[in-house]
Amino acid sequence: MRLDLNPEGADEHYLEALNSCFGGWGGQREFDWYFRRPFGGRVADRFVISEGGEWLAGSAVSWRRLMGADGVQRLVGIMTGSWTLPAARGRGCFRAMIDASRQRCVEEGAAWLLAFVTKDNGSRRLLQAAGSLMIPTHYLWSEEGAATFEMQAALSCRQVDPEPDRLESWWRQSAQLRGRHTHLFYEDAAAWTDQFIDRPLPTDLLEVERLGSVAIERHPVFDRVLASVPGRPELRLQLERAVHARALHNGRRFFTFTTSREHAAMLRETLDLGGLDGFITLLGAAEEAPNDQGIWAVESGDRV
Repeated sequence: MRLDLNPEGADEHYLEALNSCFGGWGGQREFDWYFRRPFGGRVADRFVISEGGEWLAGSAVSWRRLMGADGVQRLVGIMTGSWTLPAARGRGCFRAMIDASRQRCVEEGAAWLLAFVTKDNGSRRLLQAAGSLMIPTHYLWSEEGAATFEMQAALSCRQVDPEPDRLESWWRQSAQLRGRHTHLFYEDAAAWTDQFIDRPLPTDLLEVERLGSVAIERHPVFDRVLASVPGRPELRLQLERAVHARALHNGRRFFTFTTSREHAAMLRETLDLGGLDGFITLLGAAEEAPNDQGIWAVESGDRV
């Protein structure tokens, strides 16, 4: 097997492979957002494993800045869009891509290699076996056919325009709320907007009186909470409750993601949500071994 970094002229083939492995993954707009969009001047690096000229598997490393609870800002790589064609599964392709991604982090001076995985994902087991530190996460959603009787909460959500001053305020509030928790770092409102608002799928910006603001992504089925910006931390549950009511009132389903076990438990109980646990995996790429960095504050819109 052969592993190539950033093969030239392969964008269309790579997109075809993603759609083959994950039916309906997306088109050119999604491809450009995940793989061609610069972050801090860096675009994602892509790997392809082939044999006899035939592609078997691929993966990418997206570059981000992670602000730790220790106050140290680190360059990190995040494994993105990993795929293996069915005929090649079980042949060690993903483990080879973990090793290649980790080595690429070493070459680029990144401290750690991260990945977002669900608990039942085979990739999770391989990342854990490679020595990753496992940070718990929680994926939560309303069940199909769920209905709301909280009409007042649904109507309290007001859609607003993405005005520059408003986005600047949201970015500042979001950064303040994350505070000393470990979080992905956005140096200015433009970087935050590029990640949370200017996405391949449409986004809605909602303000809820006396509670705060939320950015949601309009998936074909779900209203996904990308960023929750409560006026005060203790208002987060009420804020997401209103967005949940709005989604169900509009005949849609609600989705959110959190790194807080306590918040996940409250959401499950209060909103009767289904869900699945997962992890952010941390694999060391420099001399500094990864550590859990205390409380993490990562939202669905951070994920790549």
